[in-house]
Amino acid sequence: MKAFIRYVRDFIKKDFNFFVYAYTAVFLAVAIYFNYRYNFMTDKIGVHTGSWKGLGYGYLFFAVFYYGVAVPKLVIAREGWMLRSWSFYVRTSFLLLMLTIGIFSDTRKWVDAIVSVMSSFRETDIDAKERYYLFYNASHFKFFVCWFSANFMMYVVTTRYYRKPSYYGLTLKAFNLKLYSLMFMVMIPLLYYASLQDSFLATYPILKIEFIDNVFNLSTLKLLLIFEIIYALAFVGTEVLFRGAFVLGLLDIVDHHAVLPMTSLYCVIHFNKPMLEAISAIFGGYLLGILALATFNVIGGILIHIAIAWGMDFLSIFRKNIPLVSLNLG
Repeated sequence: MKAFIRYVRDFIKKDFNFFVYAYTAVFLAVAIYFNYRYNFMTDKIGVHTGSWKGLGYGYLFFAVFYYGVAVPKLVIAREGWMLRSWSFYVRTSFLLLMLTIGIFSDTRKWVDAIVSVMSSFRETDIDAKERYYLFYNASHFKFFVCWFSANFMMYVVTTRYYRKPSYYGLTLKAFNLKLYSLMFMVMIPLLYYASLQDSFLATYPILKIEFIDNVFNLSTLKLLLIFEIIYALAFVGTEVLFRGAFVLGLLDIVDHHAVLPMTSLYCVIHFNKPMLEAISAIFGGYLLGILALATFNVIGGILIHIAIAWGMDFLSIFRKNIPLVSLNLG
């Protein structure tokens, strides 16, 4: 824990600017208010998911929250010269595009492709429950594919010109299991408190267990475990994109200034979740960004992210009093 405190202290010492942080706090507070007051992300942009309009609106939405913090931060901090780098705009535009595709592309087309392959191996048609199950698995696998590939492509291209941290943090070097274990232990009471909220129980578990009974002739428990593994892959993609590409991948251009814009963007992708989760994403994203920057490592972020996600799912199962017998263990 001493190392964690030192990382945070050293980062704040060089990054903190009262006017920058005050502006960012107000910017995100106003955004959170309007989003949850008018369901902006869900009702204004989400309704266009799967269309070119949805991709366009989604890209602009994310760009506002990224550049809306990145540009003022660099200008106020008198580092505006960093904005003259064409590579900054090329890289961040590409990453924002892949982020948008991961969230607002049409998951139904992924499901149709899977069904097409499965149809050649089975005689019966895919029913509604099976499509539901495939949809939720495909939506999270899509995050992994889009965001991991974005990281990979940017790494391969830019490594020709710049020395990079080992694959944007995917290394066991400097990985501190004890540190991340302590962080997760601190999160446990917060997770329990969140599980008491109605909005939490309305959202979790992500996969609605009542809709997957006997899907593909598998027990509900097996189906749940398969989903949770694929669900975990989404967080591998999340960490390598946000803490890997958006932080470590921009070090050679904006240095430590990469963390705060990433935090803003990370908050925004939670706008379809309960408000408490979106707010906590600000602090979580910020701290994980600091750790990635200090250690050049995102493995710990991946593990703690997966642990929290699984914890929320299984806490909600417990809070909803879903009896184990209903999981069809046989």
